[in-house]
Amino acid sequence: MQYKIINRTSRKTQVMNNDELRRFLKRNNFNDYAYSVIKNDEEKVLDTLFISFISICGVILISELILLWIK
Repeated sequence: MQYKIINRTSRKTQVMNNDELRRFLKRNNFNDYAYSVIKNDEEKVLDTLFISFISICGVILISELILLWIK
């Protein structure tokens, strides 16, 4: 897994793997940096499909509730 590390003051960006991140955070102050996970293409596609599925289910459910309420 890859991580994107950004220094909050200088805005310098670094990309690290799991082991590098652990060593980096042991040596540096955790609060001085923001970090996020870099997802691979497969994870991005799965996340998009999941969000789309939940959104469509929500629209269908709300539509059914409105139709029941109108009757």
